[in-house]
Amino acid sequence: MDINKKCMLCNMKINKNNYNINKMSFLHQNNLDDSMFCPFCGAPSEYIAGPSDNLDIWNMQLDNNTLDILDKAMKLEMFNYEFYREAEKLAQSQNLIYMFNALGNIEFMHAKIHKRLFGHKDLPILHKPNYEKYDSDEKLLKQAWLREEHAIKFYKRYYDNLCNDKLRDIFNVLIGVEQQHMVLTNK
Repeated sequence: MDINKKCMLCNMKINKNNYNINKMSFLHQNNLDDSMFCPFCGAPSEYIAGPSDNLDIWNMQLDNNTLDILDKAMKLEMFNYEFYREAEKLAQSQNLIYMFNALGNIEFMHAKIHKRLFGHKDLPILHKPNYEKYDSDEKLLKQAWLREEHAIKFYKRYYDNLCNDKLRDIFNVLIGVEQQHMVLTNK
């Protein structure tokens, strides 16, 4: 893999040291010669480009409705990120610990994408529920699956309300990533 690649969606540099960093959060794995997706946000290969390429989305004019949707999306992804951080602590299986860590990393990057699109300075700090009722790996997986399902429904619900096609493309990318997560958590 060319060490001078980056994801145009999350803006992360991809190189030989990190091309497979969150491998437990994807159905397939990148290889050194060919990246199928961004290891940080899950964007497909068409979003991986050279270091000077940019996706012309960061300075768009957004209407108030779209700003509200992006704010909700950012909070949804942060809520799921925080769940995965707690699930990582509660899981008993080492494989699940690794998977929850990787899933949390991806959700955190999704929140950062929404933050950047929205123009927020900081990510939100949310109320943290008590997750101790998920006292088995099976309960944690079921909750993870439900969260991924909810994220997909959210993106589909608000898809047509976005003010432009570039944002709709981003929502489609995120739906695809969340669909992979549903498969992974459906054990």
